[in-house]
Amino acid sequence: MTQQIPDILTVECDLDLGDLMVHSLLLEHPKSGEETKQYSFNKKPTEAKRNVMTACWDGYVSEYTITQDRKLFLTGFTYLALLPERIEPDSANEQATGDFWLGLHSSSSKESTYIPFINGTLVLDKNEWTTVSGNRILDTAPLH
Repeated sequence: MTQQIPDILTVECDLDLGDLMVHSLLLEHPKSGEETKQYSFNKKPTEAKRNVMTACWDGYVSEYTITQDRKLFLTGFTYLALLPERIEPDSANEQATGDFWLGLHSSSSKESTYIPFINGTLVLDKNEWTTVSGNRILDTAPLH
């Protein structure tokens, strides 16, 4: 399977995620081997600008920012094109609200790390984070 181009995450608060990359936003606690509902923003990518390719099945890359006050914003969409063409990106500036989980992974690992956001604010306490490897939950936070 072709590795997918990851979404872009800018972190402005005191949080070091190393080489972790965004792969999902979930509405429910991540459970091994089970489907979970995806968080859905109101702002959507422009359908006519999407350019689906093997390295980018969605046809766009979402851009997110975690602010100084630990809020997550969808800041825009980047659309991929073959040079010399260029497709103008779209801005979004939409804050994620409520309780959700930010799913991250490393290109060198099969593990995923899920960071909870409670009332739209990132939980810095790593004891509250969940790590999943394949179909096994390795570390789990209590369900809220």
